[in-house]
Amino acid sequence: MLGLKFSWLIERDKMMKVNNELKLEWRVDTVSLIKQLLEDSNISASNGVFAKPANIFLEILSQVAHRAIELDDPTLNVLMLRLSLYDVEPDKVSEEIDNQYKRIDKIITSKRKGKI
Repeated sequence: MLGLKFSWLIERDKMMKVNNELKLEWRVDTVSLIKQLLEDSNISASNGVFAKPANIFLEILSQVAHRAIELDDPTLNVLMLRLSLYDVEPDKVSEEIDNQYKRIDKIITSKRKGKI
C-alpha cells in the first residue's frame, strides 16, 4: 500500500502570501518518490520496464536543477526547492523559500517603481 509510506515524501510547507493571495504550499521529495515508486513496484534500479526511464528521468531532473541554479530565477528556485531538487537541509527549505519570495517581492516592487 502506497499511502502511508509516502507521508514523509509529501509535506505541507505552510501558508504563503503570494501576490496578496494566501496559498497552501506543498513540498515533494521527488527523488525519493521515484525511488519509492520503483521499490513498491518491485522494480530494481537495474531491471524492469520502468527502471531505465526512471533513471533517465532522475538524470534529466539533475540537469534541470543545475540549469536552474545557473539561472538563479527566484520563482524557479521556489519550485526547485519545493521539489527537493536543490541540496538544502530539510529544516532549511522553508527559510530558503521565504528568501526567494522576498526576492520576488523586491523585483515586483522595483518594476512598480519603474526601476526595472
